[in-house]
Amino acid sequence: MTAPARILLASPVFNEAKNLESTARALAAQTLPPARWVVVDDGSADDTLALARRLAAEIDFMEGIEAGAEVGPGADNLALAREARAFNLGLDYAEWRRYDFIGKLDGDGELLPQWLATLVQ
Repeated sequence: MTAPARILLASPVFNEAKNLESTARALAAQTLPPARWVVVDDGSADDTLALARRLAAEIDFMEGIEAGAEVGPGADNLALAREARAFNLGLDYAEWRRYDFIGKLDGDGELLPQWLATLVQ
């Protein structure tokens, strides 16, 4: 019997408090759940980070972290790269080399229960 694929999902989020819970519940209902889901809040002005952390207490594969200043515009002044930097922070935080598959998931996704299993197939 083959072990299930180890899947890492990272979600850079910004002001997604209205949508994050439905995405989290849909991900928790997957027929093949991820091994880990890191939600990286990159400075939201709403309750996104608090919600991510509350949901993480309920969903065992989920973590909510704060990007902090390291995701802001850097020496290269690529302010538009903020989302990519938050995504990369999530990958580094989760030690991405430990996983078979890596994906980026928006904080407002609508997912069918077999979404992740279908992708892995």
